[in-house]
Amino acid sequence: MARPRDVAVSHRAGYFERAAERERTALSRRFEAAEIVAKGLPESEIAVRALGVPSRAAGGRAAFSFVVEVQPRTLPDGAPLGLEIYAYALDEKGGIEDFIAVASNLDVSKVGARLRGRGLKCRGAFVLPPGRHSLRVLVRDATRGQMGSAWLDVNLPSFDSPDVMLFPPLFMDDPASWVVIDAPSRGASPPASPFHVADEPFVPRVRPALANGRTESVCLLAFDGGRNYDPGASFEIKPQLVKADGTAVRLGRIEMVKAVAGADGFRRFVLHLTPSDLAAGEYTLRVRLRDPASGRISEAFQAVRVE
Repeated sequence: MARPRDVAVSHRAGYFERAAERERTALSRRFEAAEIVAKGLPESEIAVRALGVPSRAAGGRAAFSFVVEVQPRTLPDGAPLGLEIYAYALDEKGGIEDFIAVASNLDVSKVGARLRGRGLKCRGAFVLPPGRHSLRVLVRDATRGQMGSAWLDVNLPSFDSPDVMLFPPLFMDDPASWVVIDAPSRGASPPASPFHVADEPFVPRVRPALANGRTESVCLLAFDGGRNYDPGASFEIKPQLVKADGTAVRLGRIEMVKAVAGADGFRRFVLHLTPSDLAAGEYTLRVRLRDPASGRISEAFQAVRVE
């Protein structure tokens, strides 16, 4: 049979939509991450820690704002650092309520000094109903296949109580000292970050440390029951450092340097803590706040080590 004229034949092993293929790969990675998070990671190869506080979203809804702190043990030489961060909000039955997935290629030649000096922080938030939840985080080094994880239990208030609620003390650090990534969730629009005092942002340190003679700035975040219209209200604040056996020790110099009533319904108090004559070891920073309007007391705690 004669071959038809003016016909061109070409052949490829297969045709596919590249964008769709990338999406399928990303989806499979998220499913894999969810499975690892559900079963748990036997051993962390990357140092991962998480910290969070209740916050408020639009309309007064409860939210959980958190930071994931990642400190790679080693950095690639002359190659980008590809980190994938997955964070899941789970209900009491273990069902996934919302999640965050972010992938980054960090140029070590540009950000290596900050990664070695401090590390990386990923900021996120989930809008969730009041009650008990858990935050589970998985971090994967896509270049070398290393992984690390963290887990937090969360109890969100409804913010409809007239009582003042004090949340765990936040040791403040300069965002410029870290590599900071913001990651939006796949659910409701996230609230504004609570990690600021007036117009000055900060990042909280997940594993804070004290050293004799060194001054640390600590932010106390308190929801004032909607009475933030009274910026001059006077609250009694008493910080204490407590040893593992429950014994309180003298902390050193304590100064109140700032008190701000915010439009989000929270008051922010900034303390300067300068310890002296403390023995190295693990402690708990306990802060007691007394509401002058009702006389009621709210307490909050933060684990801290003395170097």
